[in-house]
Amino acid sequence: MLLEHLVYAVVLLGRVALAIPELIRNPSRIPWRDISANIYRTGAQALADHRAGRVPGRGGALLSDSPATARVRRGCVHHQSAGVSVIRELGPVLAAILVAGRSGFGMTAQLGVMRVTEELDAMNVMGISHTLRLILPKMVALAIVMPLLILWTDAVALLAA
Repeated sequence: MLLEHLVYAVVLLGRVALAIPELIRNPSRIPWRDISANIYRTGAQALADHRAGRVPGRGGALLSDSPATARVRRGCVHHQSAGVSVIRELGPVLAAILVAGRSGFGMTAQLGVMRVTEELDAMNVMGISHTLRLILPKMVALAIVMPLLILWTDAVALLAA
């Protein structure tokens, strides 16, 4: 089972790697609308739907009475190191949870519905590449949105601390 999934992942990455030079040769085939729609869905809507700003705030409230916070207040741990740990670990983890929980589920559901309603088969018949129209825009959108979400969660976590 694991080996089968690894093979599918390698095949998917190979298809994406083969699609990129094709898009470089023919920039007019780049699905800008799909990329922009995926950026909106995975970024802006994810923040609005889950109110990501409240998650670090709650985490800060939960940690405010912890022994680690008491040590920070007494000066045993510098505030800089606490800030660095938030930026290095908490922000990326919160962004990953946000993307995996909301956006990842949405993408999976969208592709699953397309499979059930035979839209993927219709795309094959019309000669439309799944990689160019469905997979690549999602990957590009996530590559753009993830660093921005990490910056957002870092900023909110630092402000809430």
